[in-house]
Amino acid sequence: MKFFKYICYTCFIISIITSVTLNCLAATLASTETITIDNQPNHTDRYTANTGFSAIDSQNSYNNNAHICLVSSSNNDNNFRWGFQPQKTSYNPITVSVSAYLYYGAFTDEHAKYEIAELYSKEELLEPLGTLNQNTAIIGWNTIGSYTTLFSEPEDKYYMIQFVKLTPGNGMQPSYPKYCGADAVRFTFTY
Repeated sequence: MKFFKYICYTCFIISIITSVTLNCLAATLASTETITIDNQPNHTDRYTANTGFSAIDSQNSYNNNAHICLVSSSNNDNNFRWGFQPQKTSYNPITVSVSAYLYYGAFTDEHAKYEIAELYSKEELLEPLGTLNQNTAIIGWNTIGSYTTLFSEPEDKYYMIQFVKLTPGNGMQPSYPKYCGADAVRFTFTY
């Protein structure tokens, strides 16, 4: 009888250890999702908006087109935005890494400023994401930065990231003319 109790007790302990181990392993495995938005998106849930940028055709650009803007101290309102409709999620926290696709020789803005907009209580809050030297950036995808958002209330379960905003360097360049380029951006969400 003691042996049977010992076996039952041992099995019980092993099942608890196994359960705790599996729960810890599941908690450490992160899942990711990637959303790519071109400067002229063809998805109904993705959009772009811009002020002061002109469309250009280029075989080297993502999907053969991009947008460009002359960098000047007089065009402080010029900007380009890539966005999507927030979607519900139960993950908390969410970290998003953002990359920009650059492959056009005229993109020479040395201080292209990227910000990320967080939608909270129906109000957009812009947070700095990073500055990218488009003149020396590698051809292809360039990481701008990452941002982590935490949900404070259970009903806040949304992708709180709504869009990325690009603003030209606005005359901070050592020589002119310089051009700021907007092509595609990639959001990589980690849950």
